[in-house]
Amino acid sequence: MRIWLVTGASKGLGSAIARAALARGDRVALTGRKMSPADPVFAEFPDTALAVALDVSNSESIRAAVRKVEQWAGRIDILVNNAGQGIHGAIEETSDTSLRALFDVNFFGVATLIREVLPSMRERGSGFIINIGSVAGFVSNPGTGAYCATKFALEGLTEALRKEVAGMGIRVSMVAPGGMRTGFNGPSIWQADVRMEAYQATAGARTDELGRNAARRGSDVRAVAAAVWHLASKTDPPLHLILGADAIERIDEKLSLLRSQLAKANPLTEDFSDNSSDASSCGTVDPGVENEHT
Repeated sequence: MRIWLVTGASKGLGSAIARAALARGDRVALTGRKMSPADPVFAEFPDTALAVALDVSNSESIRAAVRKVEQWAGRIDILVNNAGQGIHGAIEETSDTSLRALFDVNFFGVATLIREVLPSMRERGSGFIINIGSVAGFVSNPGTGAYCATKFALEGLTEALRKEVAGMGIRVSMVAPGGMRTGFNGPSIWQADVRMEAYQATAGARTDELGRNAARRGSDVRAVAAAVWHLASKTDPPLHLILGADAIERIDEKLSLLRSQLAKANPLTEDFSDNSSDASSCGTVDPGVENEHT
C-alpha cells in the first residue's frame, strides 16, 4: 500500500488520479483549497482517503499539509503536483500581479512542496515525485503565453531535480498531457486584466475557441489518470510521459522545427586570427568552458 499526496484533487485530473490510486488499494491524501470531507470519495474510501486543506500559493499551508499527511500515514511515497491555474490573455494584456500569482500556483508552490517532502524521501532512500506539466511546457501559443511560461519553468525544474536526486532512490517524472475533457478552460480560468483589440485576431481568437470547447475536446481524464498510476508503478520511469494525440503531434512539430534550425546553427568555430578590429570580441568559443548561459 503506497501513500500518495495529490494536489488539486477536488476536481478534474487530480480527482481522477486520486480515485485511480484508491481503487487499486493505495492510500491517498486529496488536497485542495476547497477540499471537502463531504466529497463522495471519502464515503467510498473511508479508511484510505484523507481530505487535506492546502493552498499551494501559501508556504505555511504547504508545510501544515505535509505534516498532517505524515502524521496520518507515516510517510509520503508519491507526491503528485497536479494543482494548477490557467489564464487567458496576450502577454501585453497580462499584468505583473496576475503573472506573479500564476507562478505562485503553478511553479513556486510545486517547488515548495518538493522541498518539504525531499528530506524524508532522502532519509528513506525512496519516493516518487510526479509533476503534472502540459504540452504547453513544450509548445507555446498565443493567448496562453503566461500559462505556458509556468509550464516551461516547471519543465526545467523537473529535469534538474531528476539529475540531482539520481542514485538516492528517488524517482522524478514529468507528465505532459494534451487537451483533456475537463473544465480547465471554463469558468474557473483567469482572464487577463484588459482585452486589447490589437490581439483579437491572435490571442483573443484562440482563447475564445478554448473557452467554447472547454470539457468538449481532448483525452478522457480517466485514461490520463490511469496512465499516471501505471507511471507510478515503474521502477525506472521516463523523465517525460507524453499523453494524447494532440500532445504528440504538437511536440513532434516543435522537434522538427528545432532540427531544421539546428542544421543551420553556427558552431562559432571560425578562425578570427586575421587581426581585424573586431577579432578580439568574436574569438572562437571553447566548448570545454562553461559560460553564463550554460
